[in-house]
Amino acid sequence: MPNPIKGKNIQEIAADREIAQLLRQQIKAEAIWERAWKYCLKLGRLTHAPVTAKEYLRMKEFAADEALVEEVFHVLKRYEVPNGNPVLTGFDVIGYFYSIALISQARQNRDEHLLFLHQLTDRWIKEENPYGRLLHRNMKRLSKQYPDLKPLESKWALFVDKSV
Repeated sequence: MPNPIKGKNIQEIAADREIAQLLRQQIKAEAIWERAWKYCLKLGRLTHAPVTAKEYLRMKEFAADEALVEEVFHVLKRYEVPNGNPVLTGFDVIGYFYSIALISQARQNRDEHLLFLHQLTDRWIKEENPYGRLLHRNMKRLSKQYPDLKPLESKWALFVDKSV
């Protein structure tokens, strides 16, 4: 009888991530998809959402790729983040929050990315979305290198202080 438990290789893990599937559906240009696939492979190697500044900064290598950043940004804008347990919902916590880290570090279209992050923050605070703590951590870890994230960090800090 064959073993029903079989490990996956990195390509299979990367392809299974929801972010990778959404990017593949969206990206038509093969040259951009090749770069996006490298990004997806990086995500496939990660075992948890970013925690330390060093982990957040892993996305810096991709932040200068304007086409990739815009494709990821468009996926994030239409991504429905559940307000519940990721195990039960199948939410790609790793892919989503590393993608948030990516747009948090990208310099192009900065105003549009910051507006999105502010709107997301406001919505999640209103909903009391449990993933808000991860978004707050993103701002907290990156605000030294990216001071324009400081207002978002402060907004989250007020919410976190109230909810404790």
